[in-house]
Amino acid sequence: MRVLVTGAGGFLGRHVIEKLVSRGEEAVAFDQTFKPALPGGAEPMLGSVTDPKALMRAMEDCDVVVHCAALTGLWQRRAMDYEVVNVGGTRTVLDAAQKMSIAKVVHVSSFVTLIAGERGEARKVDERLELPLARMLGPYPRSKRRAELICRRHPVDPVIVMPTAPIGPGDYNLTPPGRMLRDLATGKLPALIDCTWNIVDIRAVAEGVIDAIDMGRPGRRYLLGGENLDTDTLAGLVERLSGRKAPRMRVPYGVALAAGYVSAANAALTGIAPTAPLTGVRLAGPRLRFSTKRAEQEIGYRPTSAISAFRDALKWMQTEGLIG
Repeated sequence: MRVLVTGAGGFLGRHVIEKLVSRGEEAVAFDQTFKPALPGGAEPMLGSVTDPKALMRAMEDCDVVVHCAALTGLWQRRAMDYEVVNVGGTRTVLDAAQKMSIAKVVHVSSFVTLIAGERGEARKVDERLELPLARMLGPYPRSKRRAELICRRHPVDPVIVMPTAPIGPGDYNLTPPGRMLRDLATGKLPALIDCTWNIVDIRAVAEGVIDAIDMGRPGRRYLLGGENLDTDTLAGLVERLSGRKAPRMRVPYGVALAAGYVSAANAALTGIAPTAPLTGVRLAGPRLRFSTKRAEQEIGYRPTSAISAFRDALKWMQTEGLIG
């Protein structure tokens, strides 16, 4: 099997490439840059998901496309960039896959498309929840939901996977969960919002993508989550593994939200990324517990505990000099 992975230079893309190579598949890695170098055995191809000609060249002789490429940060100076890359890029990938007669496409979305509302009682959610665009909590979630809706209407009819908050080794660009872990382990966070988290090992997510290639049903969404944790449990785990005392202060959600609005206004004026993006604060509001039952039953997904993800991520961060 020959598999093209877009966004192969990113956190998830690299792990998917690794898994494909380890099981003997032909892996074509497509991205705008590969720093550091890719795992051995992968065929690198430079290009953007907004370039249809580059995509079709990369898709030649491929059987499967895994679309990982996306802007994943919770703040961009130009919010329209989310639409260009996450929405327009997805449409371009699907159109190219249709023209190249690709047998199967797996689209990587996000659990943020399942989060809506403000504070309230804890409740369980899964991928069956279909929220309208108007209820998305910021430009990034809106772009990911819009991309899902494009997938639903497209003749290619891809399988959709939805990772929660991934943690693990190899997060070179520091995704929001990785940045949070680094800041906790270096004592840079004086306080935390009292909320719920779902932490998933990036390697389990990569395995889930492979499962979706093998057994995923077209048009179906699969939530690739891990362990549901409250803030005290998460902070305690990181404290035990890093040796750095976790912050004891908990910021009330209302206070964090007000600060988020102020921070967003300041970022709009200065162009400097906010420490706590408003989208991130709003996503922390609803108290949600995520279920991966469908993915476990239908594609054989195997969630792992958060502690192994934290432990290996911290070891990797030490090796890379990101923490002491």
